[in-house]
Amino acid sequence: MSDDKHERIRRRAYEIWEREGQTHGLHERHWTQATFEIEIIQTPRSALERQVHGVSLGLLNRQAFRYGRP
Repeated sequence: MSDDKHERIRRRAYEIWEREGQTHGLHERHWTQATFEIEIIQTPRSALERQVHGVSLGLLNRQAFRYGRP
């Protein structure tokens, strides 16, 4: 992980910790949430749309096959 990305995650985890009332003992949850948010922000929108579209098409194709539709 790059130093820049690590720093952004650290800052975001701290913001989440503050927002949730500075509760101690939840650092792993805050770090995981921050990592998820930073990863989503860094993923280009077109890549996310392709992933969502691909999953949707895959589900529709499986359902059609299951019910005997081409």
